[in-house]
Amino acid sequence: PLRYKATVGSIKNKTLLALPRILEHQMGISKSTIIIPTRPGLWQQNDVNGTYGIKQMFSVQDIRLAEQVVDVNDAHIFSYAASKLNSGEEPFFHLILSLSTHSPYDHYVGEKLFYSNQKLPEEYCNYLCTCHFLDEQLRRYVDSLKSKGLYENSLIVIAADHFAHLNRLRMEGKIQPYTPLFIIGGNIDHRMAWQGECHQLDIYTTIIDILNLGSTWKGLGHTLLSPNY
Repeated sequence: PLRYKATVGSIKNKTLLALPRILEHQMGISKSTIIIPTRPGLWQQNDVNGTYGIKQMFSVQDIRLAEQVVDVNDAHIFSYAASKLNSGEEPFFHLILSLSTHSPYDHYVGEKLFYSNQKLPEEYCNYLCTCHFLDEQLRRYVDSLKSKGLYENSLIVIAADHFAHLNRLRMEGKIQPYTPLFIIGGNIDHRMAWQGECHQLDIYTTIIDILNLGSTWKGLGHTLLSPNY
């Protein structure tokens, strides 16, 4: 484990048995795409795409051009991602990075909601408004999957890249900082799955388990497909 620097600086010139590469080797999913709302060089994304086995990248420049905007938000990101869905290219792996719910929360995106309770900090209200906005974009994206006949055959994983920074929401001690995780599809038996708190390291391991890939490298996390997590 690296304690004082970003992992990408150490792995960018290596080859990792990451999810896109495993999907290609074991399931024949050679079409792997990442859509990012930042420049191609941020967090050395150009380099680490090859490390992970991702074949194609679209960045903020592509989104701006297609959506004809300067300031990109989640509506533009998921609209652009939906435009890349093609029912004739199954199977495929899409990794989509959202943007709007990232701190700082000095403003909100979307409608002005959740302001009836004056006891809530403004940062938290901004965050809730933006979460509602993101939910709407996810709904539209899922509707696109359904309209193109892709939804029933898809495994959809929605996760955050880390836990919530409660100090930035001014909600320390009032809400939980847990990493959210939604898994849609995969025929998960909830009676035989973990129902409590999990870690972001568990997401990779759980996907490997859901797809029954049998990889020799299970990752550092634990599968959530067990009540004895």
